[in-house]
Amino acid sequence: MSSATPRTGVYEYADIDDDFISIHHWMKWYKFGMTRSFDNLSLEIRAGRTTRSLALEIIRKNGEERPHEDISRFCAFTGISEQRFHQIAEVHRNQVIWRKHGGVWRMRNFIIPDWNWT
Repeated sequence: MSSATPRTGVYEYADIDDDFISIHHWMKWYKFGMTRSFDNLSLEIRAGRTTRSLALEIIRKNGEERPHEDISRFCAFTGISEQRFHQIAEVHRNQVIWRKHGGVWRMRNFIIPDWNWT
């Protein structure tokens, strides 16, 4: 992996041909409790190019990878507000893996026990 900034995930050369692919990958967070970085890093672990502990550090650093700029551009392109976008995204939250605690959505038994859910 190089030091260039990836569009989404950890590979700087992936998904560079689609303006809104980052939204597709981010929606995995709501649906499956993972992001593009999880996909990429699982490949790196299987290939022996990184360790599980290093991958978890990268995931912790990357957070949920919400693509704020791409969401803004997508909303401008489609003519919807960002509030409406997030309302639509929320409909796709997987209630099997997500639970609301004190007004904050969390996943039970998440891979990173001390994850910042705010």
